[in-house]
Amino acid sequence: TKIGSNIRIHETAKIIGNVVVFDNVEIGKNCIIEPNTIIGHPLAAYYTDNAYKNPKTVITDGCMIRSGTTLYCGVELGKNVKTGTNAIVRENCKFGENTVIGTAVQIENNTTVGDNTVLETGCHITAFAEIGNDVFIGPHVVTTNDNKMLRPIDRKNGKSVTLKGPTLENGVRVGANAVILPGIRIGKNSVIGANAVVTSDVAPNSVMLGMPAKFVKEVDEEYRI
Repeated sequence: TKIGSNIRIHETAKIIGNVVVFDNVEIGKNCIIEPNTIIGHPLAAYYTDNAYKNPKTVITDGCMIRSGTTLYCGVELGKNVKTGTNAIVRENCKFGENTVIGTAVQIENNTTVGDNTVLETGCHITAFAEIGNDVFIGPHVVTTNDNKMLRPIDRKNGKSVTLKGPTLENGVRVGANAVILPGIRIGKNSVIGANAVVTSDVAPNSVMLGMPAKFVKEVDEEYRI
């Protein structure tokens, strides 16, 4: 285990071998950090800029970080967040309480996730996404944030795009292998079927199926929150 500077680890936390903890990390009560994890992974400037300081990473009470997980700097986990093995969470992501980040989930930078949300195995959450409370995202769902799909040569030639991930409001459920395009807003309680491709905003309480996804009915009252 390698421990950086300005680290606060509560005496009840368990760090179980071969863990790298970079600078400016706080680990709360009763947390479990399994082997082969990286906490507070720095940005590239860490290696080139002598003035670089790692943004603070906070793992709040009761969290469990499974083997092979990497949490970048600036990540904040609310109470009782759990990761599966080999999850990757990029810098400056914020999570509410009791959320599950599944095995091999990839979460890009500057994403927010609410309370009691489940991100199932292998889903990809793009940068600048906003995900609410009580959301379910199924296995291998893909979210996107660049509607121009710029290549390096495009940027070299002066083209630009404002990256904007989707917004999933409270209670949304997304089926396995669905794809959600940049900037889409999915309204409260809506259901996106497996393999659907969401190309436009979705009204609250909608069931959407197909490629592209189309409205088929309203969500039953018993499944609304």
